[in-house]
Amino acid sequence: MTYYRAPKYASRDATRGAWVTCDVCGFIWSMCDMSFQYDFLGGSTPVSTHVLKCPKCINDLRWQAKLIIIPPDPPPLFNTRPETYTIDETNFLTTQDGDIIDTESGKSYITSVANPADDANTALLSCSMSYPSGSVAALFLDLFVGNPASGGVSILNAITGSSTRIDLTGLLGTLDTNIAVNPSPIVITSSAEIISNVQYAAVYAASSGGSILANGPVSVAGQSIVQGAAVRFAGGALSIDLN
Repeated sequence: MTYYRAPKYASRDATRGAWVTCDVCGFIWSMCDMSFQYDFLGGSTPVSTHVLKCPKCINDLRWQAKLIIIPPDPPPLFNTRPETYTIDETNFLTTQDGDIIDTESGKSYITSVANPADDANTALLSCSMSYPSGSVAALFLDLFVGNPASGGVSILNAITGSSTRIDLTGLLGTLDTNIAVNPSPIVITSSAEIISNVQYAAVYAASSGGSILANGPVSVAGQSIVQGAAVRFAGGALSIDLN
């Protein structure tokens, strides 16, 4: 009796179906191993392509070809009352028309919050320090990372490109409470050299050298100190208690 060898991927077991040829590779397989290729053909449900394939040739669904059905827009809302976020995100010095309130002489108000008239690209420093029975006639300002009284490092040179301290002569005025403040902004630099973090400010009697007369912690509002940003004390942001 002569026996025919079965094809490589087919079986003589009659229960596995007839021998059929794959439409892609041309190899003969048993019918039970074959399946039609399904894919997305312009709809959201895969349909048969009527291409009979063997297990080696069958492909995954192309999900990128699935039709995406966008749901309808929600119904419109009537009589809404949206919040005035523009006003909320400024402060009380900004009017509803976007104008900035100032004094009769056209000067900016000195407030505890950043004045919206300030440049958005400005790091606004504020500091309070105590200098009992001191004089503000000749003071020089320096900025530090860390407390200068306990090993803090001066950062003024890195920010401004100059190690010369900021001359406060004529920039401070003494109030009736014997507290000296700056009525006008004190500009540290119009363009910071590096990204930095200022933690303390200190005053000296000389532009270089000498000992610290007073110091205090610094807070930064508005723009952080990054390269190219302006750095300054807004009016009233530097105060020295002389009591």
